[in-house]
Amino acid sequence: MALAKPRISPAEQRAREAADQEAKRIRLAALSKDAEVLKASLIERYPHLFAVNPPRPLASGIHRVLAEQTGAPKPVVKLALTKLTRRNAYLAALSAGGPRYDIDGRPSGMISSDDQQAAVKALQRRLVRSPQAMARRKERKTAAAARPGPDSGSGHGAPGEAGAIQRVQVPSG
Repeated sequence: MALAKPRISPAEQRAREAADQEAKRIRLAALSKDAEVLKASLIERYPHLFAVNPPRPLASGIHRVLAEQTGAPKPVVKLALTKLTRRNAYLAALSAGGPRYDIDGRPSGMISSDDQQAAVKALQRRLVRSPQAMARRKERKTAAAARPGPDSGSGHGAPGEAGAIQRVQVPSG
């Protein structure tokens, strides 16, 4: 005979869900902090890829090479790369087409037309955001920056420290 699972009250269920959400927020904050540290390290260690203007489109699968060379966990590497590749300048470089670059800065394949089109669409979506949406985004960033991190009493930076969206010229397609 199987034992019945004990029932929990709705209040206890809400408390458990809230605790789970808070634990998830703390894990994500730690992952994000690790990714920010790695991002700075990547810019310093690979300036030929990450400290050039305009940015160089990265070779497909470069996250595996970076994880191997840095020893960082793949989720941290992927998040650090996401922070670097979601910038408007990077999307503009993708939308222009041309080569992708490997870890040594050598051309390694070409940007596909699908990737170019996706970059153009992403830039267009950013450029047509309403002022209200931009204000809400800024408020969320300010609130997140003011919220204490999991291991310190301070935020991850001054409010407004994160760069504003940079306007770029989007090639018409």
